[in-house]
Amino acid sequence: MTLGQIIKLAKKKFKGEFVETQFLEQLPYFADLQKTPIEFIEEKYTDDEIKSFLEKEVEAYIKKILPR
Repeated sequence: MTLGQIIKLAKKKFKGEFVETQFLEQLPYFADLQKTPIEFIEEKYTDDEIKSFLEKEVEAYIKKILPR
């Protein structure tokens, strides 16, 4: 599922309660997060890899939706 699809579904499900800009700001925010160990099934990812992926996805999505 793409970030755009997730946002579209959230808007449909939560209507006015979902604020896209807040979601995009919060998605890659890790500063005060409590870390919980995760057992990955196949590949393993570090916290930095996950954060970097989310930051890149948000940047790409914003570039896609902003008028040129």
